[in-house]
Amino acid sequence: MVEPLARGRPGAQASRGLEYAVSRRQCHAVHTRRRPTARENPMPDLTESITVRSSADALYRLVSDLPRMSEWSPECTRVTWSLGESSDGPVPGARFVGHNRVGVVRWFTFGQVVTAQPGRRFTFDITFGPIPISRWDYEFTPTATGCEVTESWTDHRPLVLKLLFRPVFGNRAPRNIHGIHTTLIRLKSAAETTARA
Repeated sequence: MVEPLARGRPGAQASRGLEYAVSRRQCHAVHTRRRPTARENPMPDLTESITVRSSADALYRLVSDLPRMSEWSPECTRVTWSLGESSDGPVPGARFVGHNRVGVVRWFTFGQVVTAQPGRRFTFDITFGPIPISRWDYEFTPTATGCEVTESWTDHRPLVLKLLFRPVFGNRAPRNIHGIHTTLIRLKSAAETTARA
């Protein structure tokens, strides 16, 4: 006879699993939920939110239409899809090329959509060749008056790359604080103008 014995608080099943006691010998079968690694689910380095008088679906459509990113971002000048674009919007795995500029410095990066959940979340990773650069994440939370948009940036660059590029690009954190704030303000203006039309 096998009797399940719950670990943890009385009357509650512990998240760590169940311990089974078997007659004549003891056998422990533990079921654990896999936790994401730091690379898979890291804490963002920067994040900012803004409330917009527009629906979550409308804001998702604006953000996920990456060729329009140059309208919101102060650094992005152009985005072109290279794989995975569809009439219903981008899907996970879709790839694109981003062109950027800061002063006289111009560069391009490669991107791949990670999460595409209409009205909820849009995430993409940026690389330079095989080198990871960053993750950009947008979350859309409905509110009583519209939607809260949260933009987050996570730095994936190896330390050696940070040191190598610092003389050219400076400290990315302060620059991206400004970039995120500007992007959200412009996004809010565009979305609310469209909603009033």
